[in-house]
Amino acid sequence: MSKLDKDQVNDFFSKAAILHQNENAVLDVAPGQEYSNIYRNYFTSNYILKNLLPTKEEYILDFGCGVGRITKLIAMESKEVLGVDTNEAMIKIAKEKFTINNNTHYQLLSETKIESQNNYFDKAFSHWVFQHISDEELMLWLNEFKRVVKPNGKIVLFEQVKNKSAESAKHLFRSPKHYLSLFEKTELKTISAFPVMRVPARGMSLWNLLPGWRFLLPALSFIDKITVNRKPDLANYFTYCFVLSK
Repeated sequence: MSKLDKDQVNDFFSKAAILHQNENAVLDVAPGQEYSNIYRNYFTSNYILKNLLPTKEEYILDFGCGVGRITKLIAMESKEVLGVDTNEAMIKIAKEKFTINNNTHYQLLSETKIESQNNYFDKAFSHWVFQHISDEELMLWLNEFKRVVKPNGKIVLFEQVKNKSAESAKHLFRSPKHYLSLFEKTELKTISAFPVMRVPARGMSLWNLLPGWRFLLPALSFIDKITVNRKPDLANYFTYCFVLSK
């Protein structure tokens, strides 16, 4: 039986949303991490955009949008983006602070269903979301993705993984193989699966030693990009990118 507790997860993110009211609510929410989060925000935003590749003709679903940290970026690169989340506090902040223009929409989820017609979205993505969801609920959402994404549309998932599964009341680190087995059960096609971030990361470690020199962010993120596979046995965990298709 899973240790995950949905009420604890929801309470954790509600408190983070109220405390931070910004991107920090969905990055590292611990007090004192705001400086490190500048780097996390820059690095994660870049690898999401690079792998999702939104275009001005596409309708995109941001599943587990939180406060709209990435939704606002996708809105500037796509025809329309819908951000959905089960956390009321985060959706409230997203609507108030992260609605860029009239192609940005947010929806509070109250059940395992997205209020959208079949085959509507060209792409769907999530970032650090399914690690807070049980296998059973994950399968329900994957099937919902199959319903709302167009034939041959892409589903891009970014999840924190470990070689061996580890679980708490708020977090489930699955292995890459575990995720791949779940995707196979839904008959989704796995196009690719690869790491995009490791923790600890060399670039982030250097950033934490520097006095806020933002012009170095591209160089530091490049270091982390080319060293993501370095000494994998010494990594605490990885963020993997899973690219799926109907």
